Amino acid sequence: MLFGEIKKKAQSEKAIFLRASQVTSYHRHGGIPPRRTSTSYKLSKTIDIQPSRTSILDLNAPEEELLRNMHPKTRYNIRLAEKRKVTVREGA
Repeated sequence: MLFGEIKKKAQSEKAIFLRASQVTSYHRHGGIPPRRTSTSYKLSKTIDIQPSRTSILDLNAPEEELLRNMHPKTRYNIRLAEKRKVTVREGA
């Protein structure tokens, strides 16, 4: 049923593929495990584009402290972005 609705929506939007992220914490936090059903839809694993981990930073801390607590490669990439005048803006 879910895949049928997704297929209808995808066809109406003229989509050529659907990318979905697996929610690994669903079961660990007391959620109801998804039902296992057989379908005729082919699901293929693709490359990961979402970060494997999420970090939460207290942005009230001084910038020097935030940078000090980061991995050296992260600090390098931030400084490289600044050097190359990369800007960040809030999306709509």
